[in-house]
Amino acid sequence: MRPWQRTGQMVHIPKDKGALVCWGYMKAMQDLSVWVDENGNKILGSCPPERTTTLDLIHSFVGYGRSHRRQLPGNAALAVAKAFQQAFPCDENGAP
Repeated sequence: MRPWQRTGQMVHIPKDKGALVCWGYMKAMQDLSVWVDENGNKILGSCPPERTTTLDLIHSFVGYGRSHRRQLPGNAALAVAKAFQQAFPCDENGAP
């Protein structure tokens, strides 16, 4: 079975420290993805649809990382935010 494989409604996460840390980090970034500032703007600058899963977000980050290997920021949060912005852009009103 491949890492992060989905079978039905279940996601199989490898039982190693790196995989668990990654999953937890991306869950936290998913929580941040819905935060807005006092003007209603998404703080991460991305608008993932409400039904977006953590696995969807991980796939968006992995795809972004593969296509931007040389331009990845050293800061993990910034790299994830850029991946989310590319995968889930907001419209001019800040909506998906």
